[in-house]
Formats: sequence, structure tokens, C-alpha cells
Amino acid sequence: MPLTKALTDAGAHRTLWPAMSTTRKRPLPRGTLDRERIVAASLRLLDERGTRGFSMPALGRELGADPSAVYRHFASKDDLVLAITDELIAQQDIPSLRGSCWVETLILIARHTWDLGAARPAAMALTASRTAAMPATFAAANHIVGTFREAGFDPDDAARMYRSFVDFMLAAAQQRATLIDLGEGTLMLDATNEAAFRSADPAAYPHIAAAAETIATREWDDSFELSAALMLRGIVSLAPNRCSGHEHSLPGLP
Repeated sequence: MPLTKALTDAGAHRTLWPAMSTTRKRPLPRGTLDRERIVAASLRLLDERGTRGFSMPALGRELGADPSAVYRHFASKDDLVLAITDELIAQQDIPSLRGSCWVETLILIARHTWDLGAARPAAMALTASRTAAMPATFAAANHIVGTFREAGFDPDDAARMYRSFVDFMLAAAQQRATLIDLGEGTLMLDATNEAAFRSADPAAYPHIAAAAETIATREWDDSFELSAALMLRGIVSLAPNRCSGHEHSLPGLP
């Protein structure tokens, strides 16, 4: 991907985090700290500082509280991460995403998740691999499984489709989010390395050389759309219930 495109994509969604401030916020009145406030502060911290700036001491400063106070509401940092995971899913409001047929619903969900990874890269990098057994996670899963049931799959096959679909879209979004979260230097290095494919020795790497320009100028969005199209077309080919006329709305392929 071109360097300017990489930096524009990253910068359009958030400013790369500045040096961590050591200024502690005004202490919270006793008894006002709760799980919701802690999760909201955690997401703010991730948005502003990235995963490298997310720590219990930093969270304490963000809350204006001693870091140990967090453990009165969460058994561990991992318990907090799972709550952040569920809140991020709640803010996505997956059950509200519904197209005119089940294919379009899956497209909406996939693109919405992809966009979230660019808008909130640190939160996506931290949570996309996790599963929270909490209300928002259950609601999102129920909606997606139900979408596959609309496609005519029986419950077991709908569950298998759900797992594969969710794993794909989260992996794609997390990969990009993690790279953005690593910062400007990493984005610049990766863009330089991709551009280096143009200089591949044709004698040693004939297939790379033949496609070097396309490889070197790969766009994140284009790669995602093609990958999504390949997966969704496979699902459509297996679905008992077709969405007449809507297959043409699939992304990525003519």
C-alpha cells in the first residue's frame, strides 16, 4: 500500500498518541467509581494512547483514582478486557444492521466491523481475539446466527457459518488495526517494504516481478472487499434460501 495512503487512513480515524501525561485528574468522590465508568475510561485511554499506553496506572490517572480501586470492580485486568470487548460490541449495535435480504445484512456487518478497526484500532487490536460471555456479545451472535438461519441453514450449520464469518471479519479488521496501533514508524516501514516488491529480481521471483506493481500498491480496502466477496460468494453457493437479484451487490468481484 502506498505510504501516503497508509498514513492518511490511520490519521483520518485518530491522531497517533502523544507522550503519556503524568498529570493525575481530580480524585473521584468516594463511591462514584463503577464498572461502566471504568470501561468508558478504558476505551478513551485506548483511543487516545493506543495499547502501549493502556495500563492500570494510566487507567488510574484517567479515572482520578488509585489503580487498585479498579480491582474492587474487576477480578483482574483480563476481566476488564472482556468487559471492554462486550462494550465495544454493544457500541457497534450489530442487531440494528439489517439489509433487505440476509446477504446484504452480512455485507453490512462485515463492512461495519472493518470500519471500526480503523476508527478504533487499539480497542480492536486488544479485543478482537476475545469472546465475552456477556449480553452485547450474545445479542450480536444471536443476530448473526439468525441471519444464517434466514439463509436456510439448520441450527448447526448456521452456527458453523457464524463462527467462520465472525473469525474472518475480526481477523481482517484486527490485522489492520494492530498495524495502525503500532504507530507511524511501523506504517512507514511496512509501506517501504511493500514498495520494495518493485525491485524483485525477475530471474529469482518471476511471478512477483510480473505482478510487482499491484503488490506494491495494494490497498487495505481493496484487499478486504475481495476477501469478503470470496467468502460471501461461497456462503451464497451453499445457502438453501437465495436472495434473488441481491448476489450482484456482493463486494469485490464483477
